[in-house]
Amino acid sequence: MRYQKNLYGDVKVIGNTVLCEKNNRGQCVESGYNLSNAKINLQKAPQSYAVLTIPSHAIVKYARIYWQGRLPATYSNTAWDEASKNAASKIKIKKDDGNYTQLTADILDIASTKAGHYVKIYHASADASNVVTGSGTYFIDTSSFYTNTGKTFDAYPSDGLGNYGAWTLVVVY
Repeated sequence: MRYQKNLYGDVKVIGNTVLCEKNNRGQCVESGYNLSNAKINLQKAPQSYAVLTIPSHAIVKYARIYWQGRLPATYSNTAWDEASKNAASKIKIKKDDGNYTQLTADILDIASTKAGHYVKIYHASADASNVVTGSGTYFIDTSSFYTNTGKTFDAYPSDGLGNYGAWTLVVVY
């Protein structure tokens, strides 16, 4: 967390994944199997949200959102291009029935890792204090969330790691 202050208060952390296994009706379901993410056909969830509950008299002093994802495996360790960096650095968040606000990362860690083949991974974070105003349900726009989907186990090239995409919101009040 990039916030330091001496105050009387507390911290809450909420978050969720943006990927799920879907049934034939397009609804997210629990697989019921003890499988690696690499063997599950993970798709973007229709929505990703978490509920923040803080005391009614509390004042949000600072909020920061963290998110992470990955791209498909490649045969060579190619650099991140500007379009990919730009997409990874953006996230859209809203409270309750409000409008989405796009936030841009002030920290973007990008890397490539070798697990059989090369995989581009990233982690980003941004100040969300202008959106997080108190208790409520916070939603992430999964349609614009930058991450790979599908199964990676039998993909070519394969990396065996599995897909992931998730977010975490840390609130100081």
